[in-house]
Amino acid sequence: MKKISIAVLMTCFNRSKITLECLSKLFSQENIENVELNVFLVDDNSPDKTGKKVKLAFPKVNVIKGTGSLFWCNGTRLAWTYAKKWDPDFYMLLNDDSYLQKNSIKEMLNIALDQQFDRTSIVVGVCQDPVTLKFSYGGKKRQGFHPLRFTNIIPNGEVQSCDSFNGNIVLIPKKIFLKIGMLRKFKHSMGDIDYGLRAVNAGFKILCTSDFVAQCKINTSVQIKKETALTEKILILKKQLPMLDYFKMLWYHCGFLSLILWPIPYLRVIFGIYRK
Repeated sequence: MKKISIAVLMTCFNRSKITLECLSKLFSQENIENVELNVFLVDDNSPDKTGKKVKLAFPKVNVIKGTGSLFWCNGTRLAWTYAKKWDPDFYMLLNDDSYLQKNSIKEMLNIALDQQFDRTSIVVGVCQDPVTLKFSYGGKKRQGFHPLRFTNIIPNGEVQSCDSFNGNIVLIPKKIFLKIGMLRKFKHSMGDIDYGLRAVNAGFKILCTSDFVAQCKINTSVQIKKETALTEKILILKKQLPMLDYFKMLWYHCGFLSLILWPIPYLRVIFGIYRK
């Protein structure tokens, strides 16, 4: 029987301990005897030599050297460029700070290969924060008229559909890649949300796992609070919502309406106006 091939796409920068732990969890997966994993890891010129440490611990990992300015989105694009030459059945986005449970890949494949879902759906692995044990990253459902306003899909014991996703753990069938390609160019974030919206617009489904399949700590460093100083708010917003990337994202998904929507989050931060 031919094995199911999965190209795992990862990007890392200067946190070798976290990256190695992630890979350890990945290679400790259970009940995937019929699965062949091939990891394509971009080390974006880490000062702590993450790539070399990975190669020593896991010699089969394909370590690709980055420029130091790729960040997550373009690092993943570079990994994808190498991985597509292998021509796998699936591509898996995996953040190096997301730690898989023992049967995560098996559970995601069960959904991906289920005939009731047409075997052409993106499968999102839902993550929980290791401290609060609540939702941290996963599927997103559009909320209201704004094309980029979402609510989180909380696991309820059943497979649920969504409109986009965080790219922490995502299984993408080859058929979808052949239709819409890889992530588009964004500096850091937004490439994952954009990809999910593109997939849905192309007629594909996105499904979330019925329960949490991994742990990933919520990044509180990009959360803006009322009491935060204005200068700090601006710095956080530049990282969380880069102006050019945000405009590109809006333009892709709502055209000329982006001219009206684009300045709103920046004005809210400057004037201290927050949604309840």
